[in-house]
Formats: sequence, C-alpha cells, structure tokens
Amino acid sequence: MFRQMIGKALAGIFLTGLFVTGVQAVDEPVPMKQIDRSKLSESFRNTGQQGGTFALGSEGYVARENGSMTYPYIYTGSSTSGSFGGRDQDYDNSKGQGVWILARDASGNTFVTSSGPVSNTGDVEQVVPDLTPGSGNLRLRNGQDPPIVAARLGYDTQDANVWFNTDRGGITEQSKPISDEPVEVDNYRENGSYTLPQFDHFPEETVITRWRSNTNIEPDGTGMTITRTAYGWSHPDYDDFFFVELVVENTSGRSYEEVYMGYLNYFSVNKPGHSYRKWNGYWFSEPGRRLEDDRYQFTESANYGGKYRGKKVSYQYDGDAPTSSNNDMGEPRFGAEAIGVIGYRAEQELYSPQYIGWGPVDVTPPFINDPDVYVPITGTAMGGEDIPNSQPAYAHWWKRRSRTNIEFEPHETIDTVEELWKKFITPGKPYDDNPVEGGPNPDERELQEQLHSQMFGPWKLVPGDKAKIVVVFAAGMAAENAGAGGEPMDFRLWAMTPGAQGQVPGGEDILFNHIDRARQLYAMGFDLPNQPPDVESISRAETDRAVLLRSNANGNVELSWSDGADDAVHPDYSGGEAQDVAGYKIYGNTALIQTDPVQHAGAPSGPWNLIATIQAKDPSYYDSSTGIYTFADENSVTGFGYRYNIVTYANGHANWENMNAQKNAIPGAQMPVPTTLADLPPVVQNHIRAGTESSHIVTAARHNTSGGQFTPVVAASDGFDALEEKVLVVPNPWKDDGMHSFGAQGDNNKRMRFTNLPRLARISIFTAAGDLVMEIVHDGTRGAQHTAEVSWSQRARSGTSYASPGIYFFAVESLVPGQDGKVQTGSFLIIQ
Repeated sequence: MFRQMIGKALAGIFLTGLFVTGVQAVDEPVPMKQIDRSKLSESFRNTGQQGGTFALGSEGYVARENGSMTYPYIYTGSSTSGSFGGRDQDYDNSKGQGVWILARDASGNTFVTSSGPVSNTGDVEQVVPDLTPGSGNLRLRNGQDPPIVAARLGYDTQDANVWFNTDRGGITEQSKPISDEPVEVDNYRENGSYTLPQFDHFPEETVITRWRSNTNIEPDGTGMTITRTAYGWSHPDYDDFFFVELVVENTSGRSYEEVYMGYLNYFSVNKPGHSYRKWNGYWFSEPGRRLEDDRYQFTESANYGGKYRGKKVSYQYDGDAPTSSNNDMGEPRFGAEAIGVIGYRAEQELYSPQYIGWGPVDVTPPFINDPDVYVPITGTAMGGEDIPNSQPAYAHWWKRRSRTNIEFEPHETIDTVEELWKKFITPGKPYDDNPVEGGPNPDERELQEQLHSQMFGPWKLVPGDKAKIVVVFAAGMAAENAGAGGEPMDFRLWAMTPGAQGQVPGGEDILFNHIDRARQLYAMGFDLPNQPPDVESISRAETDRAVLLRSNANGNVELSWSDGADDAVHPDYSGGEAQDVAGYKIYGNTALIQTDPVQHAGAPSGPWNLIATIQAKDPSYYDSSTGIYTFADENSVTGFGYRYNIVTYANGHANWENMNAQKNAIPGAQMPVPTTLADLPPVVQNHIRAGTESSHIVTAARHNTSGGQFTPVVAASDGFDALEEKVLVVPNPWKDDGMHSFGAQGDNNKRMRFTNLPRLARISIFTAAGDLVMEIVHDGTRGAQHTAEVSWSQRARSGTSYASPGIYFFAVESLVPGQDGKVQTGSFLIIQ
C-alpha cells in the first residue's frame, strides 16, 4: 500500500544502533524544535512526528533521537537517548505520538495520512511554516495574517527562529526560519523584563510545524495540509502541560463526506525504570519475566472504575508487574539488578512515578485567539460546547504484538487503508473497555505495553475547508504536594525518600488537577498571572548565560548576575505594584545521598535545594556602580563540582484579573472568560498572594546551559609563585572509600590535586625507590582566571598503567619568571 515506510525492510536488522537503509523511517534527519520551557517537554518535526522517534534495531526501537513526553524536563547537554543504560535523558514517558487523518468520500473510497509514532505514510512531505506578513503560508481563509503575525509577537531569544521584536539590537524582524525547521516564537525576554501587555494573552513558547499529503506520491493519502501549533509555559503553577492545536485543511481537490483526526500514542512510563535491569530488563524474553507493565485507562470506557469519568482523558502510569520479584510500582532502583548507572540513582529511588495523560480541550469553533473559519463537526453547531458529548468519537487501544519486529496494531505497512479505517472507526463500539487481566482482547493483560488513540469527527470537508481541534498533554506526580504544607517537593529528593513509593498513586489526582488547570487557562484566553521574568542574560559582555561562576580567593564558588530584572514591570498591574520583583533565589544542586563528607553536585536533574535568598539591591551583594550582584557559596570546596540556578521572586498580590485577554480579545475568535484571583485553583491563589518565582529548571536560570558542573579551584598568587606556601596533595592519603576520594565509595575516582602551585610549574613524582612515575607541567595562565592547582589521574607516564599503592615523593619547581629554580618537596600515600 504505502511506499517509503520503515516496515518494508525490517528483515535482517541486527543489534543496537544498526539502521535500515532505503526506507523512510520516522528517524529521518529532519530538524525538530522543542517545547522546553515547561516541565513537560516535547519535540516536533515538520514531517508530523511528535516526540520520540525510532532508530531500528533488534527490538525495533533501540535508540531515539530525542526525548518524548519528558517529565520533569532537565536539559543535560544532549537530547539523545538510547537503550539499556545508555540514556542521557531518563525521564522520557513515551516513544512518540502520531497524528492520524482518515477520510472517506461519497463513493466510499478511504484515504489515510499518518505521522507515526512508528512510521509515516508515504504521502507525507514537510512544509516549512512561513510567517511573512502578507504572504506567509499560515494566513487565514480571508487572506489576513494569523493573530501571531498581526500582533507582531515574539522576541529574539537564543532559541527563537521567528520574531518581530528585538531586545538584542540585531535583526529587528525574522518572519521565517533560515533553514528547513519548525518555527519557534518566544513570548519571554532575556533582558530581565516581562512581556508587554499587548502580548500577555499569547503563550510563552510556541512551536509551529506543518506538513502535507502529496497524493501524486501516494494516491491513498488524504491530500490534506496539516498545521500543528504547540504551546507551553514555565510558570511553576502552569508548567505541567502543553497544548496542541491541529488544523486540517482540505487541499486535495476531493470532497470528503467523513473526516476524522486524532492521535495514536505510544506512552511508556515504565521504560526508564526497566532499562537498567538485568534478567528482568525491558522486553526481556525469558518466559514469565517480561515486565512491560504500564496501566492504560480511558475515563469514558464502560469498565472505568475511577473517579474521573466525564474528563475524556486517556492516561497511563507504571504498575507493579506481576512477574517481578519486587514491588516495582514507580520503578524503584534495585542495585542488585542494575546493569549500569543511568546518571546517579540512590537505592530504591523511583524512576517512573509519573502519570501521563491527554484529552480534548476544544473541538468546536470558534477557538481562543483564532478568528479563522472552521467547519464544525457534523451534528454540532458553531459556538456550541467546547467538548460535545459525542467527542471523542472513538477511543481504542492495541497491545504491541511482537518484540522482534516493529509490529503494532494498527500498522500502516500491514493493513490496507480500509482495514485501518475499520480499526479506528468502529460505530458498533466506539470506546474499547480498558485492559484488564483476562479481558476480551486476545493475550490481554492488565499491565502491559500498548498504543492508544482518540479520534474526533466526523467533519464534512469540501476543498478549501478547515477543521480544528485543541488538545492538552499533561503530567503529574505525587511530589507536587509532598512538601511542607502541601507544597511541591523537589522531585528527585521526593523520589529517593522512604515511603515515596506508597505515595505514587497520588499522582493520578495531580494529573487531573493539571488537566483541569490547562482547560481553565484555555478558557481564560491563555492570560495567566505571570511569574517574574528570568534573570537578565543578554547584557553580559562575556556570555549569554545569566549566571557567571568563578573561584574566589578562598576557593569558594562565586556567582554573579545582572540587575536587569530589578525594575521589571508586570503587565497585569500598574503603578508601584507593577514593579514587583523582590529579589533573587539561588538554588544549588547537591547529591544529598552520597556518603562523601563534602556536599557537592549530583545529577543535572537534582536534587535542587534553596541555598540563599537575596533581596533586590541588598548592599551586601549588590554593586550599584556596575549593576552586578555577587554571592559566594561558602559551603563550596575546591576540587568538587557544583551546579547553580538563579531565579527571581516577586512580591505578593492581593488581586488579579485576566484583563489583557479581555482587552485584546480578537474579533471572530472565542471570547475569553473573565477570570479573577478567586476563580483560580486555591494553590495558585496562595502562590500569587505570597509571591511567585520564576522557574529554576529552565535553561535561562542555569549557570551552564549544557547541564555541566563548575569546579572551584585555588587561585594563583605571588606567594604561591614563590613557593612560600606549602604545596598540598588532596586527598592525602587517597583511598576509594568515599572519604579520601573525589567520588562516592566504589567509584574508583583516582583524581588527586596538587594545590598552592606556582602558576607555571613542573611537578615530578617518584616512587620510594626513586623511580620517576610522572612529570606534569602546569600552566595555570591559560584561562581568564589564573590557577594554582593541577589534577593527576594516578596514571603513570607510560600512559598504560596506574600508580601502585604505596608512598610517593614529589618535587615542585617554579617556572614563573623571577621565581624559576625554586623547589619544594613533599610526599603522599596511595592506599588500595
């Protein structure tokens, strides 16, 4: 049926990392953009893929190019993720989501266009979105520019590729990407300011992707053009979800009597927790020990027994696999079963406590912030309920059929278009029962791996007609209210806390709270009570990072940042109340569960702890002549790594209203619901009254945007150059016990530091017998800050062996002009 699909060349696939050639897989090298300001992150491509994409191997999905439904999202310098312990991002909760369009004409001919999650139909071609005023390809049916262009939305952030406003002073406007990639429009600023009032009702981050069905390539394609727009926010009370708007335009030249659109999703909450395990690893083939154990639920199924009937949400969470020798709900780490370490994890720390779900927000025109003309679903009327009782029209799930091939149901490379239609469109039973042990479907299990769908429609579309739906993807976990007073707790600190596993089911309530919050935000016109802006970054001459780190004279980490956010003006208030930034909070990333006597950095994902609160313009930290704040972490120690994030925090407000959404409401679009502080969820009200803060997990807050750590060093001095101070070897003695090394016990971290050195020096290391083991030439002048230390890995000068246990002697010779020839000696001990 379809050409250019991954399934046609699966035979002969070998082990991890081998790829199929000559077929069009979802893993084509197509650029992607991410919604990554929110705590729930997703990636999108102009070929329709959403989230994880498949690199073919013996399992059919060994590695993926980027994370999917990543929650909580912490960028670690790489968006790749592999299989069985090789993952860089280990909070992925899905293997991808695919958009499916099914159409039927008056003669009963059936057509399909799909974009995953496993493969694309052969008709799919990418289209680069173009927001050029007056001529772009996203214009309304009447020829006018879309609201995002008419408003001239967007700032020239580091991630944006389309903008109409500049804070950097460079190119003042860029209306389309300079390469074939999705559009990203950012409604946040890097100069420490809030967005402007006229932009306040637009999302903080927007990613637009577009593709079309080319029926010349594949006659069974629908001929539709699809535009997908995703929205996200970093507000700590509104960052657990993102919206997706799907617009289908009939560009086929055909008239369709029935058109359905929706998603086929491949959620997999349990995958991170099973990837590290040995005999009971993910998809392990030994009979009785396969542990794919997610529980899928749809709230409208006849056998749904939960309390959220009527919410129209499909969701998944990790269960306790009946074949596991341990209670593995939430996927606690069992060290005895580990094949490796994915980052650093404590014993019993939960890998997979998330609840992930999605559902409709609005399927009836008109839509929020969108005055375009859309056809309503057959049997409904313009201006009717956002989610009619009849929607979704169909909801199904399918168990994955095979381990050794990419064998799913429905399957574009096996099923005909008519068979695909019949699997999605089932008038006799629109909703499948939820899977239960011994259920009606063959080989059914309560806990398993499956795909699921919700389909909306039907629409009757003649050429030129458009149809649209708005859906929300959301996540939640019990850490949300596990802190003091029911406040959020750092998710990694919670995940490693005894008793956390028993709290995992509480994530279900949190998920639905977030979905309700998202649906209210949509009705409010996307005008939320803004969090304070990120710390300013673009005024720093040295870098675009907001936070700069250096070592001070005491060997502590010294942080500095600009005062650009001090006078930010809140778009929802006026007068003195609008200038509400009260100060800054500093978060440190500490491995609390390590046995080391010195607290230092854990993984980029946390735990994160508040280490300082600094009021705006506090003279103890602020230099008014330079506009720079400086803070020294006196608990930091040379030789150990640290990570820091800095956020702004605001004064509290007694009132709030979505006035900017009401004032800037777009004629022809759905009118936003007037909303005040009293209408918001109680937890949000409390945070507004107490004062909100910006997100400490966004890239803009970090000292290192790639997730790396900073290690303070001993700074050079004239006294060290002259060898007037004693040269120290740290640790001395060295022993791999977590007390006398720079790693946890068992890490075998052999690093040793020579400190108090001249900035130019030669270190010679000898055995007790006088044999030369290593000679190190130290040049501490290469960086912006001269250093007085160097590290040694205990490797001998041959490069092939390490120094044996025993006593060693060293001689340090100063090579600093004027001090050259001065020598100091000492000794150190290496213990097995």
